[in-house]
Amino acid sequence: MTERLTKEELKRFLEVLDQQPPQLRNLCLFSLHTGVRRGEIFKLCWQDIDFEHRVVLLKDAKSGRDERIPLSKSAAEILMNQYSLRDLRSQEARERDLVFFTKTGKPWGKSRSVIWRLHREIRSKAGLPEGFRMLHGLRHHFLTMHAVAGTPAPILMRLATHKDLATTQRYIDIADADLLAAADKTESLIEQQLRPLPS
Repeated sequence: MTERLTKEELKRFLEVLDQQPPQLRNLCLFSLHTGVRRGEIFKLCWQDIDFEHRVVLLKDAKSGRDERIPLSKSAAEILMNQYSLRDLRSQEARERDLVFFTKTGKPWGKSRSVIWRLHREIRSKAGLPEGFRMLHGLRHHFLTMHAVAGTPAPILMRLATHKDLATTQRYIDIADADLLAAADKTESLIEQQLRPLPS
């Protein structure tokens, strides 16, 4: 099952996020801007982030190995905002040096019901489809958004930290409008091919 937000849904989602506690807002925005898996976000530590080289180390990723992903400028800004909140962490979250934590400062992942309740609340307020699985859905949206924009498949696979391209392709949801927009480019592509090469 692929999950992708329409433009209107994305707009409403971002508006609802602006009303959330900053640590929850940053969590969802980081997911949208990186496509990182929920479990990998929850265990991310500050020592895993290299701002200078704009790289995030995902230790013991789902791929079975450590993965490095690039840190976009927007994702880096989200992390800097999250860094300013680090004093709100509980003792356990501080000891583990966790980047992301609940609105009460505790580590994520201890209770799936807490995660589900928060996601259901955001989904409801933003009018998102009932089946949209927040962080996993944002991962789908991230990959689809890149695919539609023309990011090459091998790069998408690396961004997703997938072992093979077939897995990445299952995350991409191409809408009819995307197909029509691509088809409409045909005439200009033919014209480009017919242009004489510069001498």
